Amino acid sequence: MSGSTAHKTAPQEPPAGKPSALTIWFWAIRPRTLPLAAAAIILGYGLASLYGDASEAVLLLALLTALLLQVLSNLANDYGDGVKGTDGADRLGPLRMVVSGLTSADGMFRAVVLAAGLSLVSGSALLLVAAWGDWPLFFFFIGLGAACVVAAIAYTMGKRPYGYYGLGDFMAWLFFGPVAVMGAAVLCGSPVTAPLWLAGFAAGFCSSSVLNINNMRDIETDRKAGKRSVAVRLGLERARKYHAGMTVCIVLLWGLIWLLVKPAFLWGLFFALPLIRSTWLAVTRAGDAACLNTQLKHTVLSSAFLGCGMTLLLLLV
Repeated sequence: MSGSTAHKTAPQEPPAGKPSALTIWFWAIRPRTLPLAAAAIILGYGLASLYGDASEAVLLLALLTALLLQVLSNLANDYGDGVKGTDGADRLGPLRMVVSGLTSADGMFRAVVLAAGLSLVSGSALLLVAAWGDWPLFFFFIGLGAACVVAAIAYTMGKRPYGYYGLGDFMAWLFFGPVAVMGAAVLCGSPVTAPLWLAGFAAGFCSSSVLNINNMRDIETDRKAGKRSVAVRLGLERARKYHAGMTVCIVLLWGLIWLLVKPAFLWGLFFALPLIRSTWLAVTRAGDAACLNTQLKHTVLSSAFLGCGMTLLLLLV
């Protein structure tokens, strides 16, 4: 990876007037993406509470680490797509800092390095608190943490970014689903159980759904730039069906979880209604990029609402 700006980009139109440095970096970390990462950790804590007293200190450190990894992913995505020329003036998504000229590629690269370092520091503190002395668990999570950092960076950065080969959805599903939920739960003291696996899968489909809306919105610009996302590979019509199918899987997985944990709480599936509504709008209006831009935000929030609502119910079981 390099801070070179050799690839030309079509600049997005920056806002009138020069924003402050604080505003620029606030936009760069894309705070609207953070609730979903937090919800996966909170869900893991809720599942761990089924089996005893889960540690609040571990919860807080796991939350900090997950949020830093999401920030790292956002910054690396801004840098990687910016220097490759994937983002252009016709892009309808959130303003990107490199392509808009609000920050240099070198400056963004330094921010990526800083975020990676902070993620490693936070993750190390988490393991010192949660796994010190349990050496197999400790070293397993060291390797897993390093993989999380690499995955966050390699989505769009480097010579062969996996996001350009259609692997982004799977990696989002894996690292912001089973890895986040099960990792948080195990570090909070939970055994590995069927409900834990199922909840990790459900959270992963929420993350992949968010990415798929993003990719349906950007399908034409990604195709022109050679970014072969799942949406580009499928085409818009099949990407819509794929998107609906993920929401169906989320609802079915949560139904199965409650059948295993406490069938009387099946009514908790009402927490999925905002996500179902957002999915319906995204699928029926998939040709409207502005609508997809709105549903991207709503899918993040409704997925986080689902995860946190289910966590509240788990704490009541």
